[in-house]
Amino acid sequence: MDILLSTGSQAVNTYSSIVDLSKYVGDTSTNVEKTNDENLTFAMCLYTNGAGDGLPGKTIAKIDLLSGTNGLYNTILGISMTDIVNRPPPADASDNIKDITDEGKGETTDNKNDVDIDKFYAAIASEAPFSVEEEKSREAEFEDMYVKSSAYLYAFTEEEKNTLSHDEYIEKSKENLESLNAESGSLRIPVGAGELPRLMDDILSALAEGLSFAEALQGQIDRYSDNENAQVDFIWVNPDSGEVTGAYRKEREVDDGEWTQLFDDDSAVLRLADDFASFIRYAVFALESDDPERVQEFITHLKNKQVYADYLRYIADTDSQADIQGIMELIIANLTAAGVIGGGSTDKEPDNGDIAGSGAADGTEEGSGENNETAPLIPDTESSSELAPKEELEEIIDSIADGNDGDNAGEETVA
Repeated sequence: MDILLSTGSQAVNTYSSIVDLSKYVGDTSTNVEKTNDENLTFAMCLYTNGAGDGLPGKTIAKIDLLSGTNGLYNTILGISMTDIVNRPPPADASDNIKDITDEGKGETTDNKNDVDIDKFYAAIASEAPFSVEEEKSREAEFEDMYVKSSAYLYAFTEEEKNTLSHDEYIEKSKENLESLNAESGSLRIPVGAGELPRLMDDILSALAEGLSFAEALQGQIDRYSDNENAQVDFIWVNPDSGEVTGAYRKEREVDDGEWTQLFDDDSAVLRLADDFASFIRYAVFALESDDPERVQEFITHLKNKQVYADYLRYIADTDSQADIQGIMELIIANLTAAGVIGGGSTDKEPDNGDIAGSGAADGTEEGSGENNETAPLIPDTESSSELAPKEELEEIIDSIADGNDGDNAGEETVA
């Protein structure tokens, strides 16, 4: 039996010849399927004369693999026609490509941002001079001291989280941002990844020097004046009342179908706003009835808890331009500068020399770690207590800003 596998486009008419590479096979039957181009068809077909004697000129049967066979043939070459017709769609293309090396081993080429997040959190927790689990348990101890910020006026409701589409979420986020930027009585304060403890120390130092709260906040704003592309959260603060009036999270790119993770980012920045509002209440707008010793313990706790804060909006960004390793290094540098990790004391009163001149920890070399593409940049334990100059920390921030177009108020993208 002669068989010809034909693919592509072929002009056919009634009894048109069908020829393979070696000889005339036969002709089409009178039942020719037509398209808008009349006698032009496109299909993958098996043509067989069904006789086995190879006699030229015999009318042959056309079997279209992409349509039913009407019971003419159940199988061809052992392949079930029903299985072919009902085959599942091909899998989506994946970036997870196998690279076959000379040794014949397959190696997965992962996105450069596919980092081990658990490893990163474990590394910074190991550098903390306190037990993370014990520190978490102290939340209940300070429950009566927490201040809930007014930023929740812009929070998404549970109903919205369950019903909004991605486009609707983006639109409402933009509206919230526009409303916050129009708040004339508040200052928009940029807060970088892991930077809240350092900002607390900076404010305390500024107040100790006789500066006003507004001037202390302006110092943080000025710090980012040359870094318009810095990837930061924003917190709006009324310097006269100390009220935290709004918060907006650092934006990131997420995988397709996982955009609802952005609700988690909203919740994370609201918790950050509560921590900042609580600090302002006791450090800036203290009352005579406040217990100084308990206030100090509470502020220390607010700083310590940033070790296990939610940083996924920074370190789970799928944007190929996001400097995840640089962000991780920046988190470590900020926490180290504030004495939260790296062997520094977390219960001392900050002084003028402790804060402004602090920066990244020494001992982090490019190319260190198990895998240069995915291993977090963790300072060596022996040298993590030594703080680098302020210029080094600023250089880290600058390097992260490079390659990020636009400001932090743009639209989320879904990969």
